[in-house]
Amino acid sequence: MGAETLWVRYEGFGYGADECHAAFAFLSPGRFEMTVINPEVVSGGCGLCVIMRTPAGRTYLFDTANGMDGAVKNNGKDIIIPWLKKRGITKIDGLILSHYHSDHFGGLLYLADHFEIGHVFDNSFEPLNAYGNGEVDSAKRCLFNWEKKHPGQVTRYLVEGDDLGWNEPGVTFDVVWPPKTGYCKPLDRGPDYKRNGSLHHLLNANSTGLRIRVGKVDYLILGDINADYVAEYMRPYMEQKGTWTANVVVLHCHGIADDKGANVAAMKPLPEVAIASLGNMNWMFSAGRNSVATYSKMGIQAFSTNLHGDISVSSDGRTLNVTTDPTKLYPEKRV
Repeated sequence: MGAETLWVRYEGFGYGADECHAAFAFLSPGRFEMTVINPEVVSGGCGLCVIMRTPAGRTYLFDTANGMDGAVKNNGKDIIIPWLKKRGITKIDGLILSHYHSDHFGGLLYLADHFEIGHVFDNSFEPLNAYGNGEVDSAKRCLFNWEKKHPGQVTRYLVEGDDLGWNEPGVTFDVVWPPKTGYCKPLDRGPDYKRNGSLHHLLNANSTGLRIRVGKVDYLILGDINADYVAEYMRPYMEQKGTWTANVVVLHCHGIADDKGANVAAMKPLPEVAIASLGNMNWMFSAGRNSVATYSKMGIQAFSTNLHGDISVSSDGRTLNVTTDPTKLYPEKRV
């Protein structure tokens, strides 16, 4: 890493651009492609779904974006399945659920009954005070019912170093978080934070992180861990192992740059591409603009799904190609 300059071509449009170049590219033979889907907020938070397609023709998902029990709209039904079908994909070979928040597992509530899935890897972290939490219960119930229909097709308690069985020539997948040394503990932010925030932030802090290596190119999906937990736990741990670096980063905590980008700025060398996954609430558009500005100032090509639409980064192991699909933008919802 860092020994050669990688060529990056950006096709698409930036926020506020008058014209767009539609980059609706299909995967070329011999390339790996990662697409961060632009989620629509139908309930809950910002949303994340990363679709990965390999040179061997396999399709993997990291999270399934937004949805809740009983919701009329669901990202699995309205966004993910149409995306897959348009590309002739009839099976998800493997799927990671990074943690039990509905903007990460919600699409599975529909996918589980309407699309073929080969295997589900379930992070399974659950804080002690999560009992009776609606989101946690909804995710666990969905997984329980799916496993009843597909015995042996769920792997639970996914942690660093676990083998997904996804590797193929030229492409490796490594779970990098949560660490096998143990889960993150709550940070001390005062009594109000502990009372109201510990469950939410601990679920985020212990969400799955994934590294994909394609030849000389590294992709890093940092999960939903908040910036303060990254600084306290994830970054020092990965720096010590020499893995706090990547060419392409799907930003922690959806790219909400409350750390002014300090964690990513500490990567050596800096990433070529940084991607924020943010939905279509009005405050999320503000967060997207801030994220793009923060990382662009570092010389990183920065994108946010709610400003650019679906964002795809493909590689042959030496070069990167970034494309966007600005037709996949959703009307702003005000709160």
